[in-house]
Amino acid sequence: MPAVPTVLAKLIETKIHNYMKTAYPYGGPLAGQITTYYKQFCSAIGGGIVSKSLNKIKWVSKDTGLMGSPPVPGVSIGKGIFVDKEWLNENLYRKLMSVYPNLPPYPPATKTTRWIDPFGIEHENVQEVHPPYPANSDYSNGMFVECITKGIADAIEEHYKKAWILQGNHPIVYLGKGKVLEGNFQGLVAPEIASEIQKLGSSMYGPYWVQLTMAVAEVYVKAIHMHSYSGPLTITGICVPTPIPLQVCALPAAGAGTGDAL
Repeated sequence: MPAVPTVLAKLIETKIHNYMKTAYPYGGPLAGQITTYYKQFCSAIGGGIVSKSLNKIKWVSKDTGLMGSPPVPGVSIGKGIFVDKEWLNENLYRKLMSVYPNLPPYPPATKTTRWIDPFGIEHENVQEVHPPYPANSDYSNGMFVECITKGIADAIEEHYKKAWILQGNHPIVYLGKGKVLEGNFQGLVAPEIASEIQKLGSSMYGPYWVQLTMAVAEVYVKAIHMHSYSGPLTITGICVPTPIPLQVCALPAAGAGTGDAL
């Protein structure tokens, strides 16, 4: 079965809550009296990501096995897209911490300049606004942002390795194994995903929400396209040797296949 919007949304909701509960002993966002906005925030991100990934993800595999002469095609099936959650978390964190509405990425601040960032934190200089990864652990710069990015990354990694079914066609190898290596998924469009997240988060307002959705979409797409690989693909086909017309089978071979994540 493919990824499910509600499943990913629930995983994001739970994982962000658990990280925040651990980071600061106030019970986490689900312990508050009003959880509507938090749940919609998680639902919008999970729903937007999955709904605009369904029937979009294409892949190219590296195959090994047996071929015929002339070639006999095979078909494949496999399970799982394995996402590098550490890359996703770190790069989403860096992206979010560099996005500040109405300010350039590195505002001309000095040690005597004080201003408030969109998280409500007062700063003296630009270095405080862009702390190195990972976040500080003093309830200030980046700590709660990293709870969000880790929750999103963990949820995607956990759901995607179980959810996606990969089906493909293999013109050279008719019997063997294949695998989609990092850099060989394609088809996702970040602006479409960001727009869908914004639509689903109908109660979310402000310039940072828009930029957050764009950041999530851009980093997610890059994580799938460049930093993910598949589970093993099983390639099957039938080659029958015959003298006339000549058909030779069971020749060792390497090749490539193409397919979809369903």
